[in-house]
Formats: sequence, structure tokens, C-alpha cells
Amino acid sequence: MDILTLLEKAQGDIYKVVSNPLAQIGPMNKPFVGLQLMPERLVNENQFTDTRINYKTIIANDGTRYSPVQLKGGVFTGSFDVKLRSSDIGSQFTGMDYDALIKLLERYTDDDLPMQAVIQLLKWADKTVVQPLVVKNELMVWQCIVDALVKRSGDDNYQEDVPISNPAGHRVAAGDAWSDPTYNPLDDIYARATFLAGKGIKVRRQIAGISVINKILGNPKVQAAARGFIAVSGGALVGSENRLTLNGLNAFLGENELPPIEKYDKTYHTQTATEHFLKRDVFVQIGETDQTEEIPVADGDPLIIENTLGYVGIGKNSGENTPGRSIVTEAFTRKPKRIEGEGSQESFPVNQNPEAVGVIHSIT
Repeated sequence: MDILTLLEKAQGDIYKVVSNPLAQIGPMNKPFVGLQLMPERLVNENQFTDTRINYKTIIANDGTRYSPVQLKGGVFTGSFDVKLRSSDIGSQFTGMDYDALIKLLERYTDDDLPMQAVIQLLKWADKTVVQPLVVKNELMVWQCIVDALVKRSGDDNYQEDVPISNPAGHRVAAGDAWSDPTYNPLDDIYARATFLAGKGIKVRRQIAGISVINKILGNPKVQAAARGFIAVSGGALVGSENRLTLNGLNAFLGENELPPIEKYDKTYHTQTATEHFLKRDVFVQIGETDQTEEIPVADGDPLIIENTLGYVGIGKNSGENTPGRSIVTEAFTRKPKRIEGEGSQESFPVNQNPEAVGVIHSIT
């Protein structure tokens, strides 16, 4: 069997990798947190108006036995103009991997489909074509949440800043340096939670990177406040004189009706650097919503994600009749022999609950 025949026979499996909706989950040990908050959703148009309808319970009026019913509006409608944006990636299957694949194929006839060779191709397609597109969506979600601004850049000095709905008071700078022993970071955290509560929104998730978490844990005022909640033994809170731990801090926050702080340090790679999805100087609070997203699972029940902020729309690529990511693979027998892959998508985050986000930034 040659490379061309292998590619032709493996197209169906490669398509399954590209169209797998669970790709957005990421590795089990390092999942994509942003795409939990705004999961990918296939949409039929690349530019549309998204209308969200929320129902709110309004107290009934008093009346008399024979008076007419008093009508009250209980529907709140908001609309969003959505325009998906293009992203793409190119990859080559070259060098020793290509030579190893040829040696493997030499042992098979054209009627055979060596599973080991297919697995190598699928790993390459997923790692170098599909995942980079998912990573792009994860980054856009965090830019949407933290900055209310999605920054786009590409070849030929292409630059575009896309603003997102940014209601006043939801993104504020830290009141002072969290590393300052005379300042209490909990004051900022409580203030954001109180601000959201004033809008009827309860904080359900708190997320930060390790650098911000260490500033909180190392702050003397936080340590003094949480001193009795440093250790947990058999489900009971136990006092300790040891260093304040994240578990101890989270136990203390739970007693104050705040959710635990989740550490998120997942990174992505550019051609020149390694970057974090979540900025190193921010603390994020996510409020409860009434939205649920269903992610289809082949031959199984859908994965249900509750309390989502919105979604990442995945539209139609140029020349395609259906929404979804696209991949094209091609084998070249001229020197240098190689397999090339191209992946593309039309996507953009849609935050349907902009008031369910609280961000403290500029933390030092």
C-alpha cells in the first residue's frame, strides 16, 4: 500500500476526528475551561442576529373577586449581532514520521488498511490541525470574558480588535496590590460578588492562575482571616499553624458563601512563545445562568453543560453546505515527500450573559 491509497481510505476516519464535538473538551487532565463556559455550537449562518429570551417571575397583583386579570410583562428579550471570523492552520507530516509510515505500508497490500498507520495519521491530524483550531476558540473565549475584546492578528500585518458587550462595573482594577501585606485581597473579591448579587446574580465559579492564587495565599490578612480553615480532616475543618493552602482558603470561602477558586494554568504555543489562556493578573467570577448546552456524543447520551455564559458559534467554511471545521489532506511524492494538511473554521464567541461576568484585573 502507498501513501496515496492510505489517505484515500482513511478520509472517513479523518473526517470523524475533525467533526468530533468532544474535541473542545481537551485532555482529561487539562480540559479547556473557557469552552466549558461557552461551548462550541454549530450554526447555519456566518452572520446573524442572536435573540435570547429570558423569563422572570413577577409577583402577582392583589385584586377583587370579579376584576379582570392584570397583565404584566414577564419576558425580557435581548439581541446580538454575530459575525463569525475565519481562522486556519497548515501542517506537514514530514521527516522520520513519513519514512516510518512508508516502511509500515510496505508490509500491506492495497486491500489492507493497517490500523497502526491510520492511528499515526489521525494523531497527526488531531494534534496539528484540529486542536490548533480548538485552541483558537478557547483563547477567544477568555479574551471575551476577561477583556470584552477579541484581538485578531495574522499574516501581512492583519490586525482587528472586535469589542464585546462590556457593561459598566463588571471589569475593575484591584483596589491595591494583593502582595501588599497591609491590603486584603478578599475585599476586592467580596466587592465583586456583592456587585453581582446586587443584580440578582450568584457567583458559581471563581477562576485564577497560580500567580494570583499565590498572592492571595501569601497575604497575611488572608492568612489571619482563614487561619481556622487551613486543613480539612474527615470532612471537618481543622485549625493549623501551617502555610495556608488552596483547600483551606476554599473551605473559608465556602463558609462565606463563595465557590472555591479554580486554578487554571493551561497554555498554548505561538511560533515564538508560550502563553497562558487566562491572563496572569486577573481574578474571574462567573455567575449562575439559566442556560444549558448539549454536546452530542456518538452512540451515547449528550454531554450536558449547565450554567453556560453563551457559546462559540461554528459556521460554514467557504464552499461548504454544512457548518463545522474543515480539513484537506494531500500526499506529495515529489521531493521532499510529505503529507500536508489544512484546517479552517468560521467561529466566534457569543456571550449571552454579559452581566454574569466579574473580573478583577491589574493584580500585582
